[in-house]
Amino acid sequence: MWNSFKDVAKYKVEKSTTWQQASELVVVKKANDLLNLWFGEKVASQAQAVLLYQGVLTVAVLVPQIQTDLEVRKEEFLALLNKDEEQRMVWNLRFLA
Repeated sequence: MWNSFKDVAKYKVEKSTTWQQASELVVVKKANDLLNLWFGEKVASQAQAVLLYQGVLTVAVLVPQIQTDLEVRKEEFLALLNKDEEQRMVWNLRFLA
C-alpha cells in the first residue's frame, strides 16, 4: 500500500527528536504560565517548571508551601497541562527543593 507524501512527511516530523523537544518546551512554558495563574506572578522566583522528560515534569521549588499545594492539586494541574495536547504529555510531577 502506498502512503501519500503528506502522511509520510507528517509521520517523520512527529517522530523527530526536534519536534519532540519543541513540544516539551511548549508544555514547560504552559506549566509556568499555569503556576503564575495559580500562585501569582511572584511565583516565578519561587517555583518554576524546568524540564519535561519521559512524561515527568520537573518543577524547581524554593517555597515548601507551593510544593504542598501542587501535590494536593496534582491531578488538576496535570489535566490542565494535557488538556489541549493530542496525546498525554505529562504523567507525573517531580520536585527539586
